Amino acid sequence: MTPILYRGKPTEDEDWVYGYYVENLISFESFPTFSPTRAYIVSTPGSACLRAGIDNERTMICEVLPDTVGMHPYELKDMDGTPIFTGDVLWCTPFNAHIVILYQASFSKFACKVICTGGVMRFNPELAKQCTVSGNIIDDPDWRAL
Repeated sequence: MTPILYRGKPTEDEDWVYGYYVENLISFESFPTFSPTRAYIVSTPGSACLRAGIDNERTMICEVLPDTVGMHPYELKDMDGTPIFTGDVLWCTPFNAHIVILYQASFSKFACKVICTGGVMRFNPELAKQCTVSGNIIDDPDWRAL
């Protein structure tokens, strides 16, 4: 199984946090602020979530905005070696167009939406080697409507 890295924006911070994604974290006495209806990223100490999370010397637990969470299988990178996450906007030379990376449950794979046509198709990881990350739908207001 391919390991998956996630990213999300903390509710109290604008920096991306990277790690594992957790939903419905059970509240324990030692962590009374956790909620079963929120999203969290669990990452290594020293990450950006140090400011927003809990430091237990092993992991960092950061609450993130659920609609900012994107996933990245470790091997999926653009032609410059930049990791590709769901929600990223790529300039794709073969299409001569921008595409948005999606995760399609029906495909159980990544898919892409070609912005100029609106068509959705499977995203071939080999295609990533001919694309460059040019932004994402969270940070770039022009792409949010997609």
